[in-house]
Amino acid sequence: MIQFTFFRHVWLHLNIYHENFEMNEEVTIVLGNETCDVDSAVCSLVYAYIRQGLSAVLQETKHYIPVLNINEEDKVLKAEVFYFLEKYGVPVDCLQFRDTIDLKHIRSSTHLEVILVDQHTLSERDLWLKSHVSEVIDHRPLDPDWDWKNTSKTVESVASCATLIAEKLINQDALPVPRSMLILLYGAILLDTWCFAENPKLYTEKDKIIVEELYRKISYPTFVGLLKDEELIDGDHLFEDLLSVRCNLTHLTVLQILKKDLKISCGIPIPVLPVLVQMTDTLVTSRDPDLQLNEVTVYANMEYIKVFTQQNFKATRKQILPIVREFMRHFLSPPTEG
Repeated sequence: MIQFTFFRHVWLHLNIYHENFEMNEEVTIVLGNETCDVDSAVCSLVYAYIRQGLSAVLQETKHYIPVLNINEEDKVLKAEVFYFLEKYGVPVDCLQFRDTIDLKHIRSSTHLEVILVDQHTLSERDLWLKSHVSEVIDHRPLDPDWDWKNTSKTVESVASCATLIAEKLINQDALPVPRSMLILLYGAILLDTWCFAENPKLYTEKDKIIVEELYRKISYPTFVGLLKDEELIDGDHLFEDLLSVRCNLTHLTVLQILKKDLKISCGIPIPVLPVLVQMTDTLVTSRDPDLQLNEVTVYANMEYIKVFTQQNFKATRKQILPIVREFMRHFLSPPTEG
């Protein structure tokens, strides 16, 4: 497979040659967010592949390296991500994680650039990368503290970052893209839109247009004529397949479950789980979205801990985090005089 060759090449260069790039060689890291969900992982891998392919067409000698923004040991927390990647031909053993690549070493010996996908802010540990960021692609509203002036940016409020990556893919015709990569983008969008459910409606018109174009390309007669019946793509079945893997927590410990969807906001660790939310009255009283939080008693003697079940399971992390950020901005801002 073409994509197997690409990821194997990256692995060989980094592991066999021990990151010994030539001085001033151009290296671009394509970095997803620290959640490393299906959307983030697929976007970093597919966009690195596209940029490397287009670079080869232009006969450039640039290296594009996708990096999954978790440590390798945390793969177990992202079962649906690696299940999906392996199912469609991505060699997981060749992928790069934050603790398997030394970005500071690469910066010291090369011309380093960074493309941020599915994120447009940097955590404290990554602030040193800011001056190296050449492009930003994200589907969240732009944080005013991170306007990225003089940086190429595609920031648009759609349901999935994969929608924006797929749009870039569709709008170019210089590089043929493997069917499996089209399916990866397609599946990521289905997950983020809850398979285009209407209540609540999580998707935009662009998400719908792009996913329909992806499906058209996936089902193109050139492909279909070569496929077995079981290889044909059914969106509902793909969504349910990925969702069932994501919701299966039986292989995880309690600590791993808490860490699975952990997000840091304003220095506060927030474990956002499909069935458990541990938060303040700000979230309990929220109506946009209404999380439908019901307090439950877990241990009678733990009066300082409140535990809630989240009945509105379609309210995702990216809808909850803006509430937390706004609360923390008010909480941390100095009192006004008067």
